[in-house]
This record gives sequence, C-alpha cells and structure tokens, in this order.
Amino acid sequence: MEELIQRALKSADIANATVSLQEAVLVRASHHITMTLESDVSLEADQIEALRRVFSEALPGFSLSLNIREPEEELPQPMQFSIGAVAPTPAASVSSLQINSVSSAASTDQQVLMGKSIKSGKITPISQLRESENSFVIEGTLVSFEPVETFAPKNGGKQMFRVQLNVTDQTDSIHCSCSFYAEDKREKFLETMGEALKSKAILTIKGAAKVNRFGKGELNLYVNDLMMRPGVQRQDTAEDKRVELHLHTRMSTMDALTDVKAAFKTAKRFGHKALAITDHGVVQAFPDAAKASRDTGVKAIFGVEGYLLSDAELISLDQTYVVFDIETTGLKAASCEIIELGAIKVRGGEVIDRFSTFVDNGGVIPPEITKLTRITNEMIAGAPNTRAVLTDFSRFIQGCVPVAHNAKFDMGFVREHGQRYGLDFSMPFADTLMLARYLIPGLPNYKLDTVCDHYNVDISGHHRAIDDAMATAQVFLELLKLMQQQGIDTIPVLVEKKEEAGDGKKSRVKTNHIIILARTQAGLKNLYRLVSAAHLDHFRSRPIIPRSLLSIHRQGLILGSACEQGELYQAVFHGASDEELERIAKGYDFLEIQPRGNNAFMVREGMVPDEEAILEHN
Repeated sequence: MEELIQRALKSADIANATVSLQEAVLVRASHHITMTLESDVSLEADQIEALRRVFSEALPGFSLSLNIREPEEELPQPMQFSIGAVAPTPAASVSSLQINSVSSAASTDQQVLMGKSIKSGKITPISQLRESENSFVIEGTLVSFEPVETFAPKNGGKQMFRVQLNVTDQTDSIHCSCSFYAEDKREKFLETMGEALKSKAILTIKGAAKVNRFGKGELNLYVNDLMMRPGVQRQDTAEDKRVELHLHTRMSTMDALTDVKAAFKTAKRFGHKALAITDHGVVQAFPDAAKASRDTGVKAIFGVEGYLLSDAELISLDQTYVVFDIETTGLKAASCEIIELGAIKVRGGEVIDRFSTFVDNGGVIPPEITKLTRITNEMIAGAPNTRAVLTDFSRFIQGCVPVAHNAKFDMGFVREHGQRYGLDFSMPFADTLMLARYLIPGLPNYKLDTVCDHYNVDISGHHRAIDDAMATAQVFLELLKLMQQQGIDTIPVLVEKKEEAGDGKKSRVKTNHIIILARTQAGLKNLYRLVSAAHLDHFRSRPIIPRSLLSIHRQGLILGSACEQGELYQAVFHGASDEELERIAKGYDFLEIQPRGNNAFMVREGMVPDEEAILEHN
C-alpha cells in the first residue's frame, strides 16, 4: 500500500508531501472502498483527483471514496458511514464545480454527532453537488428525518442501522444517509435530530455524493462526519412591537407552509402580544391556534381571508321605500307582458301611499295565468297600457328605494319594458327574499307565503299585485325591526350589473380578498356564520362571501383591506378617482400596506414597470 501511495504521489506530481494511510474500509456487497489519507501539507482539488484516479486504476472493479485529512486535523476516530451499492462510474471533476470560499467550520459551540470534527473545508452549495469519489462539505438546516428499515446481511456481516436526513441550504435540498453499527446509537441520534429540527440548528456535514440506485436516481450524500451548532434566530428589536394581522398556515391550500405552533413561538420570541390567523376561506387552524395561545401566552386573534363578492351596495336604513309586485303573462320579460302592478310606499315604519292598476296592451291572458292570479281578460279591458303605467310608476318611486320579494324578477320586467319607452329603472333595489334568508335562517323555504306565515301576515289575496305588495311591505317592516334590534344601520341594495360579452362558457366570479377578524364572542359566531354560508350556499370554485351577507353579520367583526387582491388595492391599481378610493376605504376598519417584496411578482410578470410603481401604490 505504501508503494501504491508513492506511485500515486509521483503520478499526481505531488512533491515534498508525506501522505500516509489512516483507514481503509471495504463494503463487499457494493464493491466500495473508503480510504482516509493524512497529508502533512494541504492538497489542491486537482491533486486529490489525480490521487483518486491512480487508486481507481490500481483497484479495478471497485468504486472509491477518498478522504484527505489535512495537517491541522486530529487523528481519525472510529466513524460510521454508509455506502450505496453503485457500479463504478467516471467521477465528476471537482475543479468543474463552483465552490464557496474556504471557511473554518469549527466553532466552540459545535457538537460532533458523527465521525470527527470538521475543522476546515470548502462549503459547497447543495445545488452544485455532483457525483464524485471525493468528499464534500455542506451546511444547512434539517427539513425532516426518519429511520430507514435495514436488514441483516446475508453473508453474515454486521447489520447497520440507518437514518435519512433531509437537509436544505436554500439553494437546494438533499437526502443525507447516516449509518450506525448499534441500534441504541441510532436512537440517541434520532433524539438529537428531533431537537435540531425544533431549534433550526445548523448542520455541517462531510461525505461522499453518490447516486442512490434504489432511490430513483437521486443524488444522496453518504455521511462520514456530522456536526451541529445552534441556528441564529431572528429577533424583533423594535421598541413598539407590531401585531401581525395577516398570517396563513398550512390550512391555506397551495399558499403557505407555516406551522401554527411555531408561529406563536416566534411571536413570543419577538415580544408580540397577539397574532391573527387568517387562512383563505377556512377556519380549520383555530383549534391549534387556541392551544398554541395557551402554551405561549400570545393572544390568538381568530380571522379569515375571505373572497368578497361585491353583489350589493350599503345604504342607510333611513329611507323611503316602495314595496311593489307585478303579475305577468309568463316568466320571460322580453316576450311576456305585465298585466297588474301594485305598490306600497313606506317610511319610518308606516304606510304613506299606495299605487295599483291593471295593464292592458291588447294581449290575451293565458288560461293558466288566469287560474293562478284570478285575473281575466275582461278585468284588464280598458286599463292603461304599459307605457302609461310605467310612466306613472316611475314618478311614484322617484327618490325612493324599490323593494320586492325575489326582486330580480320584478325589477327585470320593469327595466325591460321601461327601456322600450325611454324610462330608466336602473336604481339600486332591496330584496326581501335575500334579507329573509340572511335574517331568519331555518325556514323550510323562503317563498312569500312561508315568510308571511312566520310573521303571521295575512296573504289571502296571494298572486294579486296589490295584495302581495301589502304582504311584502309588512314582512319588510318586520325585517327592518329585526335589523335595528341587531344593531345593523345599513341595508344591502342590489345594483344592475352590465353583462359582459363572452363565449357563453361559465367563468369564475370576480371576487376580492378581505381580512375578517373576530373582535368579540358575537363576532366569532358571525365569522362562523359567514364561513359556513360561503361553503354551503355561495361556493363557486371557492367559498364566496357576498357583501350583502357580510353587512348583516357585521357585528363584532374587524374588516381589513387585505393584499393586492383586495378591493382597495385593485382600485388604486386601476386608477380609480380619489372620491372612489375614499368611498371604498370607508368600508374597512384598517388598511393593509404590505412589504414591497410581497408584490414583487407584479414587476416580474410585467404588471408594473418597476419597484417604484409598487411604492407609489403603497
């Protein structure tokens, strides 16, 4: 062996160096030899590669790992290592890799867990590791670890107990294989790795990079030496501590990997008094957040980042309302006629006026409509036509808010027929069907007669316009009382939506993000109501929270403007006027300005020209 070493030194053109063999271990099952040499001078990478090549030529049929102990290193200690069963392959040239600058890996707080102390070496980024017979040194943090099932060798050799570490240095990640001859040593090592994972300790690892033929061709690092030192944890040095009001956990699909317990521990280390959990559309992280809050003393703020649908505008309850109903010859506004219109004007909880008339356009009422409404052709004969009736009705509702049960149907007819005569009925309107669903849950259905039965309202003249309008008005006044009792001072009114031309295919509903936080116990109940309704009643590709529903269950909640997908940020991005921005901002309790890095994707995707544009938006 000494003769082989001298021949290798001469072939590698290494003069004035004394190199001696410290250890050579053969793994027969894989035909792999690990040799450890000690040199009294530092050797360059190309010299080490030349030595490895000479040894490989002298030992045909074996794959070879070559470790060089430099002069400042201690004498070798017994070590554990694992060699994968791989066939001999040409080694990658070490000189072709981009290696980080040489730095000492030794430190007073380093703990040697395997092999011996790694006192010096070139730290190689994991992304630049290549299969080679030489050893590499990497540094990183532990992502996960697990014991690997092993079997006793068939040839009677000594059984090895293995552990797989998954390590990252933020450039890439790699599996690291550690082997032990005693099971109790592996168990102790597993306990230490558990602590390393919790504390985010830094691991310094030295070993050979080999492709694992049993692991789908992935590159593994087979560990010879392993050291651990405490990781450097971030601190919040600000005198006035912040409260994080926007945090996603693993419950936010495809959006976050944050562990709830770790987040609360970090908040405690930072000196924060509270932490909000705001997953996308769900509340599954609340139990873990409550437990973490008890364990750390950091107050948990329960919330959600919802998908807000702007289906309505909010106006003061103090309005004059016109509750109306129509009877028609069919269901399609474009081809059917209005035959009766009745309306009740209310203000301050009192009926102050009424409007009622038949409509005659010369058409014939279908028998099934007569059977339903009891309106005959003789009854409407001589009545005003649609133009005259809608002209009078337009004057009657001037300055008022229209109200109807299933109002989209009634307003649809009035708008369609009004357009024919140049009459504008595009004003916002309220819907008792929507309000009843929000305010009195649990009814078998929300037909007008069912809601009237709930409030003991007489509806004996059902399917006659003026009778239905009066019944609807009485129901509406009951709903207004209920809203006032719950502290609600606004009413959601629906706005005419301009239909966009398309290919006829269903498209995802346009929504904006909104942060909803529970301020009180009543607010937490309302938050649960919103999330439940979003999943059960308004789910379209995602759980949607209509603004109309949010306005009813607003008590005890704090609303935030959310991220760049929020309503306010989108208005800024699309150049809305100052008046419009102020109107939108008034709907929120706090406005969110995120770090520019959160929106850096807008620069990458060409949405804005540069980072200055993001700052301008902020």
